[in-house]
Amino acid sequence: MKLIVISTAIYACANAYSVSQSDILWTASTLASHISGKGGCLFALPDSPEFPSRNLAALWLQAVFHDAGTWDAHDGTGGLNGSIETDAEASAKANKAIIPALATRAVGGQRKMSDADVIALGGVVSLETCGGPKIDFWWGREDATVCDDFAALPTDPNLPVAALQMDFDRMGLSPVDMLALVSGSHSLGGAHADVSGATTAKFAPFDSTPDVFDNEIFKRILGGDCVLAIDCAFGKEEHLRPYIQKWADDKESFFEQYKISFEKLLGFGKWGYQTHGVYV
Repeated sequence: MKLIVISTAIYACANAYSVSQSDILWTASTLASHISGKGGCLFALPDSPEFPSRNLAALWLQAVFHDAGTWDAHDGTGGLNGSIETDAEASAKANKAIIPALATRAVGGQRKMSDADVIALGGVVSLETCGGPKIDFWWGREDATVCDDFAALPTDPNLPVAALQMDFDRMGLSPVDMLALVSGSHSLGGAHADVSGATTAKFAPFDSTPDVFDNEIFKRILGGDCVLAIDCAFGKEEHLRPYIQKWADDKESFFEQYKISFEKLLGFGKWGYQTHGVYV
């Protein structure tokens, strides 16, 4: 296995379970070893040939969002707690593209990290390895033993923008967060006929560089060339159009916002997220 260098800062949350920095770095290296790197972020889990996407970098981002997206900022329920690994959530239609027992199948049962932390770290590693922004990683999430209200997940790509924003309001996220996390995450991967009604093709990439995390998706939105209706719907919103133009012109500006929004996702839950964690 080639040596993978992960430069992401690693922090602990309050009252975190015991795991060493070397354990975290081993898990990060194991995750990254499955991805060939910038320009070819194709995950190869040999025991999962039945899944339509070989781009598991994109699916790690989806797993983060689908696990964290149950968060309710008003009552403190849901969040990034590994509940997506429970049987009920793993078998849900919205999670059809996500490999069941993803954390265990990706890094093995000998790991010392929780499923929730592995899912969060999978998203962090995928972004950095595929050319995206470096995301600070906080560990110490405890795994849920029962499923969350996954019916609350905003996963319908045909929802009107206003309806989708209501779901993001529930999570305490702004319209700019919504644009960055939804369309921005479409920088990787594409739609698959097996799991999406958006295409009849075996694979329809969201943009021209589905293996690289960049700002190409926003150029596609400006041109009205979208695989998913929601991306082009954002482009018609007056309050979002300036951000789409800005991010299409300036990749680093997009990366700055994506880092902010993605780190909010990573902090959803009852596990004691600390914006100033203890460096380990």
